[in-house]
Amino acid sequence: MSEADQYERVCKHEFVEIGGKLDKIDAVLRGNGKPGINTRLDRLEQDAKRISRVVWLVCGACVTVAGAVLIKLL
Repeated sequence: MSEADQYERVCKHEFVEIGGKLDKIDAVLRGNGKPGINTRLDRLEQDAKRISRVVWLVCGACVTVAGAVLIKLL
């Protein structure tokens, strides 16, 4: 059995299969017309930053109100 025969019998099908799997992975990562994993992750990180800012804003407002109440009570 020559190397060419072995390639045709075993490797060629495997390489086609691996190529198909790589194409699927590439489509998932890049999006292929839809938001890919990178885009979705970036959006999640931006949302987390926004939520963090809102939480700090609410905490600051609560501290301000508590301070104002304490000042009025004194």
